[in-house]
Amino acid sequence: MDTENFKVGTEKFIEKKITKELVLLYAELSGDNNPLHVDEIYAASTELKTPVAHGMLLNSFVSQLIGMELPGKGALWLSQTVNFEAPVRYGDNIKIKGKITHITQGGNLLTLQIEAINQNKTRVLSGTANVKLLKKK
Repeated sequence: MDTENFKVGTEKFIEKKITKELVLLYAELSGDNNPLHVDEIYAASTELKTPVAHGMLLNSFVSQLIGMELPGKGALWLSQTVNFEAPVRYGDNIKIKGKITHITQGGNLLTLQIEAINQNKTRVLSGTANVKLLKKK
């Protein structure tokens, strides 16, 4: 994989439906059983009123985007900044988008702008990711 195959401005996206089952699976995998995510009665007692998905569940889809779509298989995710901008709830449909904003030829690096938007066009996550394109030997 080489930066010559990519252009600034290239975009890719994936879409995910956030289900209660998905949140519960993530809670089990991560060990984060915060009742704000998994207990509807507890969440109802807060200002959020309903459970919200783990921010890192949403961010895990950024991993899928980078590893499978942009730049794709063989990419090494080096770093990321992430801002959680709005809660994500059971039933939300989320579009996770990556856009190449910078290419470093010598280092074989891409900088991606990342954002996730729900079905109401509300941005729920934003940030940047730095990705290295690995060369095969």
